[in-house]
Amino acid sequence: MSWWWAGAVGAARKKLGDDERSNTFQSVALVIGVTGIVGNSLAEILPLSDTPGGPWKVYGVARRPRPAWNADHPIEYIQCDILDESDVVSKLSPLTDVTHIFYATWANRSNENENCEVNGAMLRNVLTAVIPNAANLSHICLQTGHKHYVGPFEAIVSGKIQPHDPPFEEDLPRLDYPNFYYTLEDIVFEESAKRDGLTWSVHRPGVIFGFSPFSMMNIVGTLCVYAAICKYENKPLKFPGSKASWNSLNVASDADLIAEQQIWAAVDPYGKNEAFNISDGDKKFDEDDLPKTYESVALIVGVTGIVGNSLAEILPLSDTPGGPWKVYGVARRPQPSWSADHPVQYIQCDVSDETETLSKLSPLTDVTHIFWVTWANRPTESECCHANGAMLRHVLSAVVPNAPSLRHVCLQTGHKHYIGPFETFGKLKPHDPPFTEDMPRLNAPNFYHTLEDILLETAAGRGEQTLTWSVHRPALVFGFSPHSMMNLIGTLCVYAAICKYENTPLKFPGTPAAWNCYSVVSDADLIAEHQIWAAVDPNAKNEAFNCSNGDVFKWKHFWRILAEQFGVEYVEFDEREERVSMVERMKGKERVWEEIVKAEGLAPTKLEEVAVWWFVDVILGRECMLDSMNKSKEHGFLGFRNTGTSLVSWIDKMKGYKIIP
Repeated sequence: MSWWWAGAVGAARKKLGDDERSNTFQSVALVIGVTGIVGNSLAEILPLSDTPGGPWKVYGVARRPRPAWNADHPIEYIQCDILDESDVVSKLSPLTDVTHIFYATWANRSNENENCEVNGAMLRNVLTAVIPNAANLSHICLQTGHKHYVGPFEAIVSGKIQPHDPPFEEDLPRLDYPNFYYTLEDIVFEESAKRDGLTWSVHRPGVIFGFSPFSMMNIVGTLCVYAAICKYENKPLKFPGSKASWNSLNVASDADLIAEQQIWAAVDPYGKNEAFNISDGDKKFDEDDLPKTYESVALIVGVTGIVGNSLAEILPLSDTPGGPWKVYGVARRPQPSWSADHPVQYIQCDVSDETETLSKLSPLTDVTHIFWVTWANRPTESECCHANGAMLRHVLSAVVPNAPSLRHVCLQTGHKHYIGPFETFGKLKPHDPPFTEDMPRLNAPNFYHTLEDILLETAAGRGEQTLTWSVHRPALVFGFSPHSMMNLIGTLCVYAAICKYENTPLKFPGTPAAWNCYSVVSDADLIAEHQIWAAVDPNAKNEAFNCSNGDVFKWKHFWRILAEQFGVEYVEFDEREERVSMVERMKGKERVWEEIVKAEGLAPTKLEEVAVWWFVDVILGRECMLDSMNKSKEHGFLGFRNTGTSLVSWIDKMKGYKIIP
């Protein structure tokens, strides 16, 4: 589930003034067909300040002079006939800074053999001019379409071939008929294979809804002209198609959505070297499109946290198990801008305040599932037990008596169940890894134990109305939230950005044991999926489960990846150097972070809001903490994540939301 900005970019139709545009760029796009129906959307979305992979510099290529309706797009417009090889070499080979090509154009000829020849020549001309001269070119997005599955127009009209049966899937074989889409794919595959590190993606939309007076396939524009003529001539608007077309189910592809998918594939490791269908799919809902009835109603306590944010993205999706889901999200702070597009009912509530909790949560009589993904830090573990226990009691006391359909409570704890709280590190002997769920509790105060006891007591006291529960024990969590007290990746990204800004090498701040040992991680989306599984699957009721990605990693391998993501100097860990804590290293860096935020045009944040130095010191001071996922697998959960891919994707997401440079 990595469609992490779907709908968000297209909703942000902010225009940039000249003084707001970035002077430095992370990525440089070459949009071929910039006045076309999807090219126009790319030209609008790529320059936005919150577009993933940005800030983007954008070159836009089209055959015609620049039209007036395109003039306000902040792009460098290049009039070029890409069928003319010399014109292409002259105008595109100087673009040595291009990092991504978006190919969204085509030429129509009288038969498909000519289409193959002409469109193939156009693409070859562009790639031949750009690839040898753009040293940093990393990805090519190629747009084709549903004719991949049904054949070209001439074959459809003549009935010469049998199209594939819908629904179309990307692995369907090619039809035995000339098709310029196949020609274009072959050229992209061939040229990419010649260049190490050059990736590609193919995008196959259905009928496209979008804006462009210069598109040969703008059905919405054409129908609007037809309607206007009918209106002018005072005639009824008659449907001009067949009975089958009138009655059949169809899919369409919004031009902005196609642009968003192409940008996703261009910057997300999940999108590399793959072909994708793209249609609207109703994965996210506009307010008017939300389901009128719900199968389940979730209350996420801690919705702006690292896992709460993933739950808020995944639960409302149309194909989430147990759905359609109505979602309430509770957090202490006002709703942040980066979560504003989540289709949840946001409730600002301090759950440590019993009166406020009762006032705001007891009216939620339709809640069926509670997802507890929050915690409060206090100076001692005894205080943590008291504070966190009170918070959970307040919520359960407000909701359980008033929500007659409440069925399940998911409680998130973690690996401190097996190693003890922070204050006991080095004093209390932890369990030997790999950790399994049946290990006994350690003999020390632990607020995780307090929360479990409250949950079990509440469930047992429900009487005839059965209330089930599940406990989820993730490892170190990789995810997205500027509001998480335990966001290690976000903190390390801030550290890397500061090193880059100050031109200092990225030194590993941990111990030799942490550098060399095997570790496990839990992807925030995977944890959310794990909790949703437990909430709706009978096999998971009244059980505790570990939740980690299913592979292992070493920090010594990931440290180079982190350095590469920020273009900062990588150095090997020197075990002879005396360890300097992150708290000490980053002391007094508040002003530096302010300068970085201003220089890079980031979302306004203070250093203490996005970096938790003490937590890095704790985590990178530990040895091996492996767990076992066998119990989850035996009960039916087979989810996993590639931890290396997870690391990069969350960094990309934080960059996309302008939390980090």
